[in-house]
Amino acid sequence: MILRDETASMERSKLDVRLAWLIIGLGIIFHLYLYTVNRSLWLDEAYIVEGIITRSWSDLLTPLPNNQAAPLGFVAVEVAVTQALGTSEYALRLFPLLCGVLTLPLFYLLARRVLDGYATHFALAVVAFSPRFAYYSSDVKPYAGDALFATACLLAAVWYFDNPRSFRRLMVLTGAGAVALWFSYPAAFVLGGTGAAMLVGWLRLPDRRTMGRDLLVVAVFWGVSFLVHYRIWMAIQVTDEFLVTFWDHAFLPFPPWSGAALKWLFHLPFQVLINPTGFVYPGVACGFLIVGLLVFVRSRSLSSLTVLLPVGLLLLASAIEKYPAWGRLLVFALPVIALLLGAGVGLLLRAAGTRHRLLAVCMVGIAMLPLLYAAGKQAANPFREELRPVVAWVQNNSEPDDVIYVYHRAQYALRYYIERDRHLDWRYVAGDDHREDLQSYLDEVDRFRGEERVWLIFTEDAIGGARDKALLLLWLDRHGVRLDAIEMVGASAYLYDFSRMPPRPEKDLETVGANVDNSS
Repeated sequence: MILRDETASMERSKLDVRLAWLIIGLGIIFHLYLYTVNRSLWLDEAYIVEGIITRSWSDLLTPLPNNQAAPLGFVAVEVAVTQALGTSEYALRLFPLLCGVLTLPLFYLLARRVLDGYATHFALAVVAFSPRFAYYSSDVKPYAGDALFATACLLAAVWYFDNPRSFRRLMVLTGAGAVALWFSYPAAFVLGGTGAAMLVGWLRLPDRRTMGRDLLVVAVFWGVSFLVHYRIWMAIQVTDEFLVTFWDHAFLPFPPWSGAALKWLFHLPFQVLINPTGFVYPGVACGFLIVGLLVFVRSRSLSSLTVLLPVGLLLLASAIEKYPAWGRLLVFALPVIALLLGAGVGLLLRAAGTRHRLLAVCMVGIAMLPLLYAAGKQAANPFREELRPVVAWVQNNSEPDDVIYVYHRAQYALRYYIERDRHLDWRYVAGDDHREDLQSYLDEVDRFRGEERVWLIFTEDAIGGARDKALLLLWLDRHGVRLDAIEMVGASAYLYDFSRMPPRPEKDLETVGANVDNSS
């Protein structure tokens, strides 16, 4: 039996406990390291930070700018932290860090109630060393909170199902769910799965009266919590047409038995192992994931249903285009993914016995190596758009009459640094988004013809950023004189002399664009 029986003892040997806490400790160090690197704000963070640092308690319920969506609880905590500790990157990322760090011991408590033996340690290692999860623990977005509240709700549900007659356990489950709905949108899937498992228990268990009462209690409290949050906050965001269009590729094709849907479902296990989990080569791990899924399905316990049913609800919501099943929006599913992987590993180790134990351990190691490799790469290069040193360099090397042009995607983080560092008295021109009309990029910088010192500031992480930058620089190097430059990871600045720039031929853009396309 790979999954722990609901009545099995919760004792662990001292060695098992020490190994688990060693994994937790190393995972916390990993998360803290990425936090202390203190990388610059990048585009996605700058989008939402703009709506946090300018927000007071009186306008807390006003919509977030830049087509952003986040739970009200997350926004409120961020506002409180910035008002108490300031608007530095460290302050803005403190709450996500706490969410990421707290997830690790909570997940251990969950895994040891659901899995046996070294399956617990494997599942714990997946969560602790997931490079994606560690990254989002130092990112000003609600995704680390999604994982924390999903883990907390699953733990409360499994603890409740161990003794459904306990009123105290019912209150913990009810309270955890009511709070989670204000801090995590996908917590609704976990709570929906828990409610469905309670309904199955009501139909299956002999004491139907107790389970029916408990189901009514959680339905009332969770329903009221969800409806109030939806009414005063979520309703503004679910009608955002930009968000629906942006995530159009992430919805399960309908009908779900069509060829496109079956292809989408086939790729989904590999996709979730890559992102949000972090396996760069997910082949072996995918085998464990599928085996673990079968183990949970065969178990048929209420705890197993609690783990599995959120996946079904997620696919249903994706099929009706209510929630995208993709990438960072699935960070909340990390504890479920890890439990399934752990169950698959546990079955392999149990089936191998002592005779083939070495071979089984090698397979487990092969499955884990891609995750550890990705974690190492994340630790070695955690940067995305290092705009802060670029801004400082331009400030130290600029002159009062310099012209500053900012690529349209760089302006959001730049505004943050200008607002935060009051000594930056910059007058700059922010470009517009011309990804569908490259000619307009050249028109924007061509207006500075005759200026002796023109700065151009770029960020490149966004789609098309590297191409747009290459186009402009190729044209500027041909017609202007480059005086200086700084190039960091994902961000850069260039100083040009436009004073001797010749007239631009009408056909020049076609040539430059062709050269950029060929080079890329």
